[in-house]
Parts: sequence; C-alpha cells; structure tokens
Amino acid sequence: MKFNKSILAVIAFFAFSSIFAQSATDKWTQLNNFKELLTKTFQPAEQGNFKPIKTSSEQLVIAIDALSQNTPEEFKSPKINEASIVLKRKAKALHELVIKNAPDAEIMRAFQDVHDVAQKLLSFCQPAKK
Repeated sequence: MKFNKSILAVIAFFAFSSIFAQSATDKWTQLNNFKELLTKTFQPAEQGNFKPIKTSSEQLVIAIDALSQNTPEEFKSPKINEASIVLKRKAKALHELVIKNAPDAEIMRAFQDVHDVAQKLLSFCQPAKK
C-alpha cells in the first residue's frame, strides 16, 4: 500500500511538472496550429517538393489570420503585433504567387520570407533568458 502511494506521488509530481514546464506558446493554440502547418509545408519544400506549399498557401493565410485575431494577453506587444502584420502580408504575397502559378524558385523565396518572419515572431514569444 505504501509503495502504491509512493508511485502515485511520483506520477503526480511528474504530471504537475510537465504542466508547468509547458512553454508559453503552448497556450496559444492558433500559433501551434500555424507552426504545425508551416512545418508540414516547409520540410518538403526544402527537398524540392512544392505541392504542400501550393495546396496549403491559402490555409497559411487563414491560420495567420486566426493567430493574429486570437493573441493571448501575455503575447500582446508591439513586436509581436508588428511581426503578425508582416507575416500576414508575406503569406498573402505567397498565396498570390501560387495563384499566379509562379516559378517554384519564386514561390520558395516568398515561402522562405514567411518562414523567416514566423521564426522572428516565435523568438518574440520566448521568455527572456536570464
């Protein structure tokens, strides 16, 4: 019986630790959805497969709209707001290139811009290092 209580205590400790160890961005569902979509499209593009970008460019715009409209209070800052605006503009430009059936190299440059701004946005969401 004492052993079972010890096991339960250890399990409870690790459960609480993992909950509190979540990064702040884990609480921003729309940002996580966007990151997931970006990853699913960026990795194939790096290998020359542009189909995921072409089929998901509109979804990227929608995901960015959702994250900019649902920014949690703890992430509302001028830097994050500006990065969201730039990200939305870059994603719309990418989508326009896809619609126009632009060359893959041009689409990749625009997609790299989206990726770079997304990385900057994510860096603004990380807690300051001490």
